[in-house]
Amino acid sequence: MHSLINFKSALVAIVLYIFYRIIVSKLASFRNAQKAKALGCEPVYMRPNRLPFGIDHLLVSINAVKDGTFLTVIEDFFVDIGGRHTFSTSVLGGIETLTVEPTNIQAMLATQFEDFDLGDRRRGTMDPFLGSGIFTQDGKRWQHSRAMLRPQFVREQVSDLVTEEEHVQNLFSVLPTPSTDGWTAEVDLQPLFFNLTLDAASQFLLGESTYSQLTDPTSDKRVADFAKCFDVGTRGLSKKFSYGPFSTLLHPTGWKAAVSTCHNFIDDVIGKRLENMDRKKIVGDSEDERNRYVFLEALAQETRDVLELRSQILNILLAGRDTTAATLGWTFFQLVRHPEVYQRLRKIILREFGTYSECVPHRDISFQKLKSCSYLQHTLSETLRLFPVVPWNNRVANKDTSLPTGGGPDGKRKIFVPKGGQISYSVHVMQRRKDLWGEDAAEFKPERWEGRKMGWDFIPFNGGPRICLGQQYAITEASYIIVRLLQRFDDMKNMDPSLEPRYEMGLTVCPSEVKVKMHEA
Repeated sequence: MHSLINFKSALVAIVLYIFYRIIVSKLASFRNAQKAKALGCEPVYMRPNRLPFGIDHLLVSINAVKDGTFLTVIEDFFVDIGGRHTFSTSVLGGIETLTVEPTNIQAMLATQFEDFDLGDRRRGTMDPFLGSGIFTQDGKRWQHSRAMLRPQFVREQVSDLVTEEEHVQNLFSVLPTPSTDGWTAEVDLQPLFFNLTLDAASQFLLGESTYSQLTDPTSDKRVADFAKCFDVGTRGLSKKFSYGPFSTLLHPTGWKAAVSTCHNFIDDVIGKRLENMDRKKIVGDSEDERNRYVFLEALAQETRDVLELRSQILNILLAGRDTTAATLGWTFFQLVRHPEVYQRLRKIILREFGTYSECVPHRDISFQKLKSCSYLQHTLSETLRLFPVVPWNNRVANKDTSLPTGGGPDGKRKIFVPKGGQISYSVHVMQRRKDLWGEDAAEFKPERWEGRKMGWDFIPFNGGPRICLGQQYAITEASYIIVRLLQRFDDMKNMDPSLEPRYEMGLTVCPSEVKVKMHEA
């Protein structure tokens, strides 16, 4: 009986909230129409909903995130509205606008940067896990974080490939042993990439690696639990965002416990590292320790607040681990489906860096050589074009403003964005537009990048003042791992019967599986 009363109370609260949103929205629409007219803006196309209050839109989003079809659904939204590149939709009485126009995205991220924030919903959704860090902050707090973190991503730090080799060798040690014909058994590369990048990122950030590639879950349960709970935490955030206006209130099953495990693990590491720093001040340290860069120690020169340190570490760990692992997953997802690209890339890698047996990594593979290997970089750019690891993002207007295009019957006129208005943008859809990329926009063709300049139609690492600080770190790490794998294996076979991608939705998006067999050179 008690639970029935609670259910009825919750239902009444939801209905009242929806009606409140509708009334507020109607009043705001009237006022905003007057303001829009004064600014010379025209209405955005309103995508019709099938159910009252836009409930169908919310349900479609939740189910699409759950079954891994969210990006396909967003593509279909834009197809359904007849080729328009900006539209609005009603969700529970509120209005949200979606755009895939480069000029609108450039305005939000760069030319009108001061008009837009990340917004309270993002903070309320992400802060319980990631804390107040660079990916959730606005204004002066964000400026402080950016200034504090920027020096940690100078070239000397991101180009350390000696420690990367250790983690690549650990990857090789857990791959299936090739049989007498040189072929390995079937293996899913995606989880291995996540373990590799977690090990590398934790060493860079914390000064000690989790060594998740080598860890026996029964012997080091804390590390295994952290790796598992970090995945639960990030994927849970994606589910929470799909709840729309309720993202700050509803939590997936097990999410809070996973968050607590992550916090305890990182706090413990921070505490030990700070103690170690204090000890070294008293007794001194070895030359090796003096020369070894540790992100946490550098950050601790700016603040000793454990909560702030944990928040920044988790924010950067998310970017440093998940983006690179997803990029590697999509790269090999494509390479095994395009053997001609694999062989061309391998031929170039052997010419530039030598064979696996000949190559001395610290001598033959450098930051500059990786960066100047054009076809390798074209392959990564084409992967990031088709599969940007952060395919969906948004901004919230902090004052009444406008965007350059999307309004009027032809969709070419300015549009009004009221204070508090949310604009979502899909890099995934934009980077597949045929009018921007040609009729072959859906095809994987690294050679399309020969002589092409990057503009606002290609922003896998965002753009403007918030452009990803770790962009070069991610590209360098991914490039290095690709080189070492293609040196070691002269062929790979796709073992997935489906040629179409299946998306694993988190805050970043990776393929659900990258099943291959590998032939040792």
